Amino acid sequence: MRTQRLLGAGFCALTLAQSLAAPAPAAPAPTPQAGGTLNVGLYAQPATLDPAGRSGDAGSQAVLYAVYDPLIDIQRDGSYHSALATSVERSPDSRRWTVTLRQGVRFHDGTPFNAQAVAAHFKRLADPDTRCTCLPTVQAITAIETPADDTVVFRLASGWASFPAQVLGASFAFIPSPTAVAAAGADYGIRPVGTGPFKLVQFTRGDRIVVERNAAYWRAGLPHLERIVFRPLPDEQTRLQSLRAGDIDLMQTINPLQAEQARAAGLQARINIGLGSQMVVLDHSRAPFSDPRVRRALALAVNREAFVKLMTNGICRPGQGPLGEGSPYDGQAPWPGYDPKTARELLAAYGKPVAFELLTLASPEGRKQAEILQRMWRAVGVQARLAPLDLPQLIDRVLAKKNFEAATWVAQEYPDPDGLFEGFHSRGRFNYMRYANPQLDALLELARVNADPKVRLESYQQANRILAEDAPVIFLMRKIGAIIHKPSVRNVPPAQWAGVQIFRATEIWLQK
Repeated sequence: MRTQRLLGAGFCALTLAQSLAAPAPAAPAPTPQAGGTLNVGLYAQPATLDPAGRSGDAGSQAVLYAVYDPLIDIQRDGSYHSALATSVERSPDSRRWTVTLRQGVRFHDGTPFNAQAVAAHFKRLADPDTRCTCLPTVQAITAIETPADDTVVFRLASGWASFPAQVLGASFAFIPSPTAVAAAGADYGIRPVGTGPFKLVQFTRGDRIVVERNAAYWRAGLPHLERIVFRPLPDEQTRLQSLRAGDIDLMQTINPLQAEQARAAGLQARINIGLGSQMVVLDHSRAPFSDPRVRRALALAVNREAFVKLMTNGICRPGQGPLGEGSPYDGQAPWPGYDPKTARELLAAYGKPVAFELLTLASPEGRKQAEILQRMWRAVGVQARLAPLDLPQLIDRVLAKKNFEAATWVAQEYPDPDGLFEGFHSRGRFNYMRYANPQLDALLELARVNADPKVRLESYQQANRILAEDAPVIFLMRKIGAIIHKPSVRNVPPAQWAGVQIFRATEIWLQK
């Protein structure tokens, strides 16, 4: 039986010059202070705090990480750290995965965290009545066994080399209290109970979400904060003004220019470029996007370098496909560059007028992004009608109802290329574009079940080249975001690579 090692912190390789330089005396680290209330400005109202619900946005995730613990923590390089799971072992054929759980942990309501709680959650996810977008993913699990209170065995229909990254570390794998789920029923999304560092005390939609310190948290001495008040403040400028006025202590943003403004005002800001891209998703089930010539034309009409300069003053970088920069699985895929002449030729070959509705966020940044695209497409003869929506409406139209023609979107890249399955396989849970290519499906299925590194490398390189030719989505720029806060807010961790605005408050403390 092979065991996936749960890795600790990485290391930095020093250059020769660095190794010879005398190190400066390190200042003593300040001692964390306990107590205090952290006021947080979220970029959007969380729709639900139920891991089985549509809780993948950065606003919801920031609160989820306060209330819940993950089973494992996926790292940028595809490795993972222990959390509620202390080890993950697989069978030689990758069809049986044995997860050992941390002992002595309890949910906020006193219910024991154990194998039965984990099994109950995954069985709930697999129930079609739960309506989890993860249903196609968890249906790969054919049986769940609990041979001991601290052991869960997942049996799969076929081998799956990246089961931990795609399932155990996914946002839907936060484990809720089975007692609370049964008691709250349909209201569980606003009455969540986890094992995390904070427990929910108030959820007032459109106003605030309040959590308080979990005194019985399994990580001794944590958290430091006594309380966090999360306030949805969708308007970017209002959020920054609230921070500068002292109404909030920390905020999320996807606007790097705000980070520069904040630093000039004496605030602290950390910009994060994550694994993922801002993009335009297209509904392939309807004209004109069922025709690859139109999709390529739209991609070729976008000057991504100019887009990045206009949106971020050149701070960010253009998007380049669904795999991270420098990924060995890229296969030098020729994703469409800026070529308006070829775009016009493709549209002429299509032979019909191209006009469609583009859904976008109603925020100033969302409108600006859409207007830039509208002008670039107009230059090659394409008409895009803009439809600004707030985030819950946009998610509902794209994810739930699949009622859209085109939409601006943000999606993550995956440290393991098996994420291509979820985004582009005809059965993928994030394939809301209804894109289908049988040749691509076969390659992604082969790579998913085969643990041979050579087979996976060749399959994913070929798959990425197919995607570049088909242009199922239009990549714009790398995902970027920032966490901005007062100097008195200490030990703020880097934003999550999977969500450039997601942060964890477990170790944050306030300088008094």
